Amino acid sequence: MQFEEVLKQFRRIGSTPSFQKPAGDFKDNYISWIKSSLSFQNDKEELLILVPNCLEPIWANVKILNFAMVIEELWDISQTNEFTLADKNTDHIVQVYFEEEGYEIHIERCNTSSN
Repeated sequence: MQFEEVLKQFRRIGSTPSFQKPAGDFKDNYISWIKSSLSFQNDKEELLILVPNCLEPIWANVKILNFAMVIEELWDISQTNEFTLADKNTDHIVQVYFEEEGYEIHIERCNTSSN
């Protein structure tokens, strides 16, 4: 499955998130929750990141020095506190976004080799 197909599935009505957190919490608590939910990514040295706040999808291949810092930076840079990243080695794609009553994290596997 390709990126675009997986991302559409994440946003479809009734999709089941891997993790969710109700609205109304503080920024630091959301960031902490995201970091712990994505702890399987902690040792990654390189990720594809969908550049936040762009009109067209732009994927950037990014070297990772500190995964926790990446989460904080993406949260702060994104106007909506939503972001997407992918791991070419494991073919995991992760999308964090706000949906109706809180934040959701969706994790899926897809073919990253042709993107």
